[in-house]
Amino acid sequence: TSGNTVNPRHILVVLHGSGDNANGIKPLADIFARDYPDLLVLVPNGPVNLASLFPKEQLDAAKAANPQFDPEKARNWFGAANVTPGMSDDEKTDAILAPIEKGVAQMNTFIDGQLKKYGLDDKSLAIYGFSAGGVMALEAAVQRANPCAGVVSQSGYFIGVPNPDAVSKQNILMMSGDQEMANQQIKEIYTGSAQALRDMGESVTELTLQNTSHQID
Repeated sequence: TSGNTVNPRHILVVLHGSGDNANGIKPLADIFARDYPDLLVLVPNGPVNLASLFPKEQLDAAKAANPQFDPEKARNWFGAANVTPGMSDDEKTDAILAPIEKGVAQMNTFIDGQLKKYGLDDKSLAIYGFSAGGVMALEAAVQRANPCAGVVSQSGYFIGVPNPDAVSKQNILMMSGDQEMANQQIKEIYTGSAQALRDMGESVTELTLQNTSHQID
């Protein structure tokens, strides 16, 4: 949590990227808390330890390249997919989506608990996520029963966990850096995500940040 709001009128959930943690993105949350005194800013930690997702050799190489990287403190929102040889295409898809569905359910349970605690509803809720946090922001928002005040995904994309019962139509801002969009593959992922959300009936605005790469600036 960031700020000292006791009786908030609004809640903002700020979600870090993969390999980061709540402390890493808290300076951004502190800015929102400072500028909006009736806003409660929640900064949860990803539930999955990144060290559980990658081989030790890979983690050691990452630490050698960046001595400040601590795999024991690095967090992620989604666990590993249990894909095994011999699976059909449908079984592989289900296996890939399973940890995402679990993470999204955990996130929305957390959000619902906070809204109930302060007597608020989704009209008072905004969700911001960077990178993998942006993925979580999009996936969690479209699974909610009611529209939020706003959803912002910076350098995130939409995987598309199916939910035929989802009825909320979210107002979504998808931001990306111009240096990211210079990569055609990344551009197609971002623009394809935006279109997929529109096809579901979501309202999506795309914004390209100038002189920006995959970073919070």
